[in-house]
This record gives sequence, structure tokens and C-alpha cells, in this order.
Amino acid sequence: MVAHRQWGVIAAAPAILLMLTGMLMSWSWLWRSHLPAPDTFATGTPVASGTLLAAFRRIEQEWPDGTVRLIDVSEMSSNRLTARVRQPEEVHPNGRTSITVSLSGDVIERYDALQAGVTGKVDDLVYPLHSGRVDWPGWHLGVVICGLILTGLSLSGMATWLGTRKRQAPPP
Repeated sequence: MVAHRQWGVIAAAPAILLMLTGMLMSWSWLWRSHLPAPDTFATGTPVASGTLLAAFRRIEQEWPDGTVRLIDVSEMSSNRLTARVRQPEEVHPNGRTSITVSLSGDVIERYDALQAGVTGKVDDLVYPLHSGRVDWPGWHLGVVICGLILTGLSLSGMATWLGTRKRQAPPP
């Protein structure tokens, strides 16, 4: 019983952080509405006048120090290409910065996650903290250990409860 309580005290702070970040991920619509809107430069369907190479060059020009992490080609039929970029200061493994360009290289929409203020910083941290994907030494291992401790607490709590029930069972 004492070991159960001690492990619970050790796991409390990381468990609360993991639960809080999980809750923020589930209820993100409440606080993401406070993020700034992307800068929109054009609306409608762009004219097909360029190549994929021009679009890629434009994406790289916007954030030369950033790394393109994801490319969304679902709107290629309407001559649009959207990329997710991770800037060096972003914690999120895929970055939160995004840009949509036409195939001719014109910027249609641009979102700079580093300019999103405090809410943007929270948005950048929630998923990596919850999933253990922060590049802090030992963070991933800490998340795994916290999960194992919580599993052990559940099992030892169940064992204690079952033991209590056996002692209280009336004799046949």
C-alpha cells in the first residue's frame, strides 16, 4: 500500500501534464479559434501557368531556414500546393507553419506559426509534449516510464482492492 502511494506521488506531475495536453488536443477547437488567421493573398482557383518546380522554389524562398515536412497535393487539380514547414524555433516535429502557393509560384495563403503569439506557442507544444516527441533529453523516455508507472499503479490498486475483498468475504 505504501509503495502504491509513493509511485503515485512520483507519477503525479508528469501524469497531470500528459492528461492536460491530451485534453488540450481533444478540446483544441476551444483555444485554436484564438489563433491568428493565415494571411490570404488570393482567392479562387489559380490559373495553371507554372510548374511544380516553381511552386517548390517559392515555398523554399518564404522560409529558407525552415524544413518542408509535409506536402499536400490534394488540390493539385486546382493548381494549388500546400506545404507544412518546420522553422528552427518550432518544437512541433512537423512544424505549424504553412504556405499555399499556385503552381506558378504565387503565394495564396501563408501562416507563420512563430508570429502567432502565446496561443501559437501552446499550439506548437501540445502534441509534442503529449506524445513524447519533444527534443529535450530524456523526455520521450520519461513519457514511457510515466505510462509504465500508471499501468503499475492500476494493477497494484486492483490487486489491493481484490485482496481487501477476499479478506472481507464471509466464511462459507
